[in-house]
Amino acid sequence: MSVGGTQQVTLKVRFAEMQHSVSKSLSSSLAVSGGTDVGIEAETGTWLDGANGIGNPIQTSSGTEGGFTLGFTAGSLQFAVLLEALESKGVVRTLAEPNLTALPGQEAKFLAGGEYPIPVSNGDSTISVEYKPFAIELKFTLTAVDGDLINLSINAAVSSIDSSVTLETGGVKINAFKRRETSTTVEMRDGESFTIAGLLQDEFRNLNGQVPWLGDIPILGTLFRSDDYQRAQSELVIIVTPHRVTPTRWRCRPTGSGSHRRKSCSCLARRRANKRAARAKWRGRTFPAPMAM
Repeated sequence: MSVGGTQQVTLKVRFAEMQHSVSKSLSSSLAVSGGTDVGIEAETGTWLDGANGIGNPIQTSSGTEGGFTLGFTAGSLQFAVLLEALESKGVVRTLAEPNLTALPGQEAKFLAGGEYPIPVSNGDSTISVEYKPFAIELKFTLTAVDGDLINLSINAAVSSIDSSVTLETGGVKINAFKRRETSTTVEMRDGESFTIAGLLQDEFRNLNGQVPWLGDIPILGTLFRSDDYQRAQSELVIIVTPHRVTPTRWRCRPTGSGSHRRKSCSCLARRRANKRAARAKWRGRTFPAPMAM
């Protein structure tokens, strides 16, 4: 049974997202230079970047938190070993608590975040910009109220910009999106809560790089290998609680009991002031303006 009129429902929603990330990286690079009769120039890893070289300032890899360089000579040969290490940990907590009220059959929306501009070609050599919303989104429609039961259709989503995936077109770089979305229809009583959980995301990456053959040499092979370990976990929980509400209209409340019941003083004062103002209009006399409601 659908109920219109003044029957409304307020939806209290709680979004809670926990993100935990761990990243570790350890790499070693070797450079060899020199020789008398036969010259030798060999580099691995970071030594190959930019102007890095034996005797030159060293520019480490992006994100490196620590580096160590060891150099030595053997006859006419110069050796240099560069060790780089990175370890980072992070925790992010996202929380939103929207409260929305809607009539039966009407859709209510909520967005806590922003909009990302995306260029779109119109096919006539012109480019327009469309905006895609991201962050926390909520849509719900109250479909029916029968007795003390409330029927709700809910669509909730959490999205974020993924800078690790980009698309370049026309000299413009566009990032991808990470999005988790759920939709459901439930029937609940006034004041009851239900939870949408289990929206887990676990990303794991373990990369090992080495110089062919040299990285397999026992002990010394460590100088020709690099390890990169990354793991990111996140969990999203949504708690929804509906409440039936009815708009109220202000009116004077009688005081006292029995035959002595009368309107409140403030209400009577407003009525008397209005009557005096009406009489003054006809008599040409001036009285104080009516009290504001």
